[in-house]
Amino acid sequence: MQTLSLFCKSYLPDLERAKNLVESIRSFNRDQIPFYLCVPRNELATFKKRLGEESVLWITDEDVVSASGQTNL
Repeated sequence: MQTLSLFCKSYLPDLERAKNLVESIRSFNRDQIPFYLCVPRNELATFKKRLGEESVLWITDEDVVSASGQTNL
């Protein structure tokens, strides 16, 4: 089990900022700390196309809400 991870929540208007963050993580994350990027499901394909999948563990907002057990968010 991992004791530390990196997590970022993003939206399409911040796609280029997310790209810069991912590039930085790819360059400087020497300890291979898992990096999770959370985006709305309907934006996931756009993010993956722009950022790729290397060094990114993708999560959608809908996955988070589902895992929390809440249905009225």
